[in-house]
Amino acid sequence: MISQYRMKFDLVGQSVLLALALIVVLGEWWLWALTVVAGLALWQTGSAFHLLAAYAYRDRKPYLWVLGSLLILLPFKFWLAGYWSLVLLGLAAFTYFLITLRDTIVVLRRPRSFWDI
Repeated sequence: MISQYRMKFDLVGQSVLLALALIVVLGEWWLWALTVVAGLALWQTGSAFHLLAAYAYRDRKPYLWVLGSLLILLPFKFWLAGYWSLVLLGLAAFTYFLITLRDTIVVLRRPRSFWDI
């Protein structure tokens, strides 16, 4: 059973990185934007692997496939579209954030177990 602390920690970490990514993109610091979006993608990939390995939570598998294919195609997309190729990575990261938010709400609504007290 996924703990409330784990989901809250994951959600706060993603929120901070997503807010930083929005600030950097709106400030038009493109090299920093690439760095922050890559950091967010690494955080989310680690989170997805942890949920898949530790809790056998298979709903995170599609994200790993999508992110993997986007990262493999990133040099080609970067050659074609430049910094606009980060939009797909940003959309994937935002979608994963929304899924994490939904799962956190579900975890917070369930009755607490003895080990969470």
